Amino acid sequence: MQKIILTILFTFLLSSIYSQNDSISKYLDDNGRSSYQNIIKTDVSQIMQGNIQLIWEHDISGYWRLESGIGVLTSNLYKPLLYALYRDGKDIFNKNGLESIKMNPGVSLYISPRQSLIKYPSYYTSANFLFNYYFNQLLIAEASITFGKEINLSEKFILDINAGIGIDTHWSLDGYYYSHKFMILNGKSLSHPNNMSFIFPINIKLGYRIN
Repeated sequence: MQKIILTILFTFLLSSIYSQNDSISKYLDDNGRSSYQNIIKTDVSQIMQGNIQLIWEHDISGYWRLESGIGVLTSNLYKPLLYALYRDGKDIFNKNGLESIKMNPGVSLYISPRQSLIKYPSYYTSANFLFNYYFNQLLIAEASITFGKEINLSEKFILDINAGIGIDTHWSLDGYYYSHKFMILNGKSLSHPNNMSFIFPINIKLGYRIN
């Protein structure tokens, strides 16, 4: 009788454990989305600033991922919506006022390691490094820390949104000083344009899982 009772209890225990694992598996089932190792993205907010980027996101360890990308600076072809650079002249605070010019074409490099709270997709924190080089004109370097969220739009498509704080700096290559539009008041620069400035980036990316 004791053996029968133990057998029944053992069978019930195994059944309970299997049922719990099955429920957890169903709860965690993401239709294979977490198995994707690589995602191709573009940054809509950068396109609006004249930078057409192609970004590759790669899964390193499940909780760590790495984004890297290259871009073409095309503000010489159209007026960016969010990012306007002005040339001050060869003297700081040029008395003749700021000159809005078309920037030369150029290239950009981007790299961003990120850590997720769960495997994927999830909230994450990331360190972001962006370099924009306008040929023979200007080099801009940006570094920022952001907090973001990747959202499933479908089995293949994702929406990636993040925001944070950082710094940027300029190196003029043609002897002129350059200023961001947000650094200008009444036609004058608010600070030396070659110094570091605080930035508050907001990035909106669209991505496609490839494998």
